[in-house]
Amino acid sequence: MADSDMAETNLENAVKLQARQYQLEILERAKTQNTIAYLETGVGKTLISVLLIKAKSAELRKELPNRKCTMFLVPSVNLVYQQSHVLRTHTNLEVGHYCGDMDVDNWVIEKWKVELERNQVFVMTAQIFLDNLRHSFMQMERVNLIVFDECHRAHGRHAYSQIMEGFYHTLERDKRPLIFGMTASPLSSAGALLSAGRLGRIWALRVERELLRRWAHGGHRRAAGAQPGDGDGGLRVEGV
Repeated sequence: MADSDMAETNLENAVKLQARQYQLEILERAKTQNTIAYLETGVGKTLISVLLIKAKSAELRKELPNRKCTMFLVPSVNLVYQQSHVLRTHTNLEVGHYCGDMDVDNWVIEKWKVELERNQVFVMTAQIFLDNLRHSFMQMERVNLIVFDECHRAHGRHAYSQIMEGFYHTLERDKRPLIFGMTASPLSSAGALLSAGRLGRIWALRVERELLRRWAHGGHRRAAGAQPGDGDGGLRVEGV
């Protein structure tokens, strides 16, 4: 095993050791299905996204032109810097961050080509990604995963909604990227992402406060073979 591969494996194992059981359960579902994770603030939504990006990173490591990229979309400049720092700390992927402060509105296609060659994960405000799609600086089919941070904002003419309506659903199903939404707002609000994008069927997972207390105190033991939502005190899973 190459040193870089060993370092990545060690890092991945270290991150997984920090993950709670409920986070790993959400991760497993999110690997194969469009998912919204509803967890209260401070209980580890971002860690799930880090593990998911790593789980899907094989497509990010291919040589061009077969390489894909991951989009981590946020609603504010502060979150651009915060989440890109987290991803650089917990992965060995090349992470680029982009916001209006960097004058990206005036970047030309040649500049974005350099960024696409250099980086594997792109953390940016959603409007920048929407503008890049509109100008054909980026293509949805070259994306393997989109993380929507604070996905409850996806309503009306918000950039999240326009990305889903104008570019996600114009693709054939087998070319669409996986979607992972994160929110601390009620699922009824997060569901705006669904109505805006007409995902069809998406799994919304909610971790109840009482369940978090049990896990925090080491009291949770899942019955063998039990599935989330089976009444064993696990995740509440809602198909919407």
